[in-house]
Amino acid sequence: TAELLLLDIHMKQMSGLETAAFLRRQRVDVDIIFITVSEKDVYEGYTYKAFAYILKSMLKFRLKKELLRYLEELDENPECMQVYVNGTIRKLKMGNVWYFESRARKITAFLEHETLEFYNKIDDLEQMLRPWGFLRCHQSYLVNESHVTVWNREYLMVQDKRIPVSRKGYERLREMNKFAPQDRR
Repeated sequence: TAELLLLDIHMKQMSGLETAAFLRRQRVDVDIIFITVSEKDVYEGYTYKAFAYILKSMLKFRLKKELLRYLEELDENPECMQVYVNGTIRKLKMGNVWYFESRARKITAFLEHETLEFYNKIDDLEQMLRPWGFLRCHQSYLVNESHVTVWNREYLMVQDKRIPVSRKGYERLREMNKFAPQDRR
């Protein structure tokens, strides 16, 4: 899966703008740099959340600069985490992750429209993701607190998925004041 797409606006079968519109409708998480011969479509290009717009006449001078700017923003964005999925680096926006599930060392990230599998330790993820509001409710689950719709002693609901709460997880969440006093038994 691509992170950054260099897209020519004037292509034969489907224009770059039509391609960008399709990608956005499908909610494909990809950044776009438009490359074209004309300034005519610059404003429409940005309606598809383009990272940059480069005229072909300036390509030699601007492409390297824009790619470096893109990489710098990836490194500086505290709302993202990079993971390796099938040998490809993927950028996970923390707000889009519902929860992580661990089975041995394989982690599955559950997002709105997809799941991604990568290798890591859930203990390491827990430490790294705490600032983003991820809660460890069970030895196998890290849940994005902002996506929890129901809290109780036995489970958390995230969308339509019931995530188990272990005894240890319940105690940890209770210490963090995630349960009202009447939930304490």
